[in-house]
Amino acid sequence: MIYVDVSQIQADLIGYLDQVARGEIIVVTRGNEPIAELRPVAAARQTPRPLGLGKGMGEICPSFFDPLPAEILDAFAGKTP
Repeated sequence: MIYVDVSQIQADLIGYLDQVARGEIIVVTRGNEPIAELRPVAAARQTPRPLGLGKGMGEICPSFFDPLPAEILDAFAGKTP
């Protein structure tokens, strides 16, 4: 992990971004106070996520599908007193 002041980042942004692209994490500071962190973006998933990974891990009660009470519907609509 590299600590770099804002003025140094402004002077050589491309150079620091190249370091980040190689996997380095850079903490940007202003007067010895960390203000931001530059890190590489995670690689995109190459294969689709399999379906059904959580099957059987939970249960939805039948009451979940019941209509909501009027006072809750009013609250969602912004009609609460």
